[in-house]
Amino acid sequence: MEKTKLRVAAYGRAEDQESADYQMKLCVNSIKAHPDWILAGCYCDVGKCCFENQDELQKLLADCDAGLIDLVYVRSMSRLARNVKTMQKLLVSLKEMGIAVVFEKECVNTMTEAGEMFLKVLVEVAIQEAEEMEERMEIFEKAAASSV
Repeated sequence: MEKTKLRVAAYGRAEDQESADYQMKLCVNSIKAHPDWILAGCYCDVGKCCFENQDELQKLLADCDAGLIDLVYVRSMSRLARNVKTMQKLLVSLKEMGIAVVFEKECVNTMTEAGEMFLKVLVEVAIQEAEEMEERMEIFEKAAASSV
């Protein structure tokens, strides 16, 4: 009996089309080299940095939610999100759908024990980042009020 192959989608984010094409080429080659994976699609946002405006990311998430994808393959964490809070939100959402994320550069698979530990650390970092931002805003507001 043949083992069912994982449906793997490549995701990337790049400043220009040339970089996007290169990034997707590398992802596709890595996916095709894995005998238990089959390419389920390529999604790459070009020239965009905000989560809300990443049309290809939104398509990827919709396809994951529709059950068309088993695993998301990303060259590097920096290609998925620009900040810890957004990264954590995405990874938790994908995990709730039963979708693993593999980051090639960092050698992280979110469905392994090491990946689970990574997610826990990421959550803590996101919380700390938010608290520090809140503290900086309070200091800024006090300084602005006292200078008036």
